Amino acid sequence: MKIPHRALGIVREIVTELRHDITYASEDLVFIDHNAYLLQFTDFPDVMHLYFNIEFPRKKPQP
Repeated sequence: MKIPHRALGIVREIVTELRHDITYASEDLVFIDHNAYLLQFTDFPDVMHLYFNIEFPRKKPQP
């Protein structure tokens, strides 16, 4: 059984620099800002998929 290396520490640093928070991390998925978007690790160490949640509620405009 081969356990793939996931660079979660690097991803955490990048997400923090962008002023976002990691809500949850599973085997190959990283949920960011309560599912606003997520990152998916791939079989290639230098490639990740980025998915946006188009149903995520947007902030209401300030009056």
